[in-house]
Amino acid sequence: MLVRPSRWVWPRWVPTPARRFRTRQQVAFTNALRPIVRRRRSSGRLGDDMLGQMLRPSSRYGLLPEEAILDTLPGITVATFETPSRAAGWILLYLARYPQAAGRVAAEAALLPADPAATTSTHLDGLRYTQALVREVLRLHPPSWLLTRRATRQTQLAGYTIDAGSTVLVCPYTAHRDAREHSDPDQFQPERWLDASGSPTKPGVFLSFGTGPHGCEGAALAMAMLTLLTAQTARRYQLSEPPGPEPSYQVTTLEGLATVGLRLRATLRS
Repeated sequence: MLVRPSRWVWPRWVPTPARRFRTRQQVAFTNALRPIVRRRRSSGRLGDDMLGQMLRPSSRYGLLPEEAILDTLPGITVATFETPSRAAGWILLYLARYPQAAGRVAAEAALLPADPAATTSTHLDGLRYTQALVREVLRLHPPSWLLTRRATRQTQLAGYTIDAGSTVLVCPYTAHRDAREHSDPDQFQPERWLDASGSPTKPGVFLSFGTGPHGCEGAALAMAMLTLLTAQTARRYQLSEPPGPEPSYQVTTLEGLATVGLRLRATLRS
């Protein structure tokens, strides 16, 4: 600890400056959001944004309590910033390296409204190949390369006994390259997600956002953001790699897979 203090990990209960700052920001976010939630509910004008969707009653869960919304929305906001930020670099790189795939995305994006603000879920559903390309990039370079789960009870997993309380590490990076689930797993093939067998809902097949009840709560919004980012970029620009060193990736436990040294050239698409 004295030689390399930067490697010392403080216990979670220690109020470090970073944790105190984060707590203050969360409190400020909640305090600003609470009157908006109450104003929308009292007026009946719920809105057509993410908050508006959360304010609408669900056929399965009914009306979400106010505290549930205030607890969940900050997590969704963070999730839809972190994952797209890491994934965007890889997506742009693949648009540059596979111009034919980029052209197919651009053809789909040509049907989008000229005003991005007019885009609806119907338009998003029409971007089938674009969504497949995004999923394929996330399969090859999952933004969160390592997931952790804690066993609540003793169980058997792949012939091993997992004791209650044990932490299990799941690596989407290697799981996505399992030839039993993906043919030619190291190859970039967006078309695999267009087949009936290539369903991301099948357990263990697509883990970029986790899975199960503890999966990323912002997965749907993050996918929508990445799909529209990909479509609008390919619609306007043709990307290419200028001469130079090969971009690499940085692997960290907390930050996931991020591009390093990425250099791209963008020209207006004719």
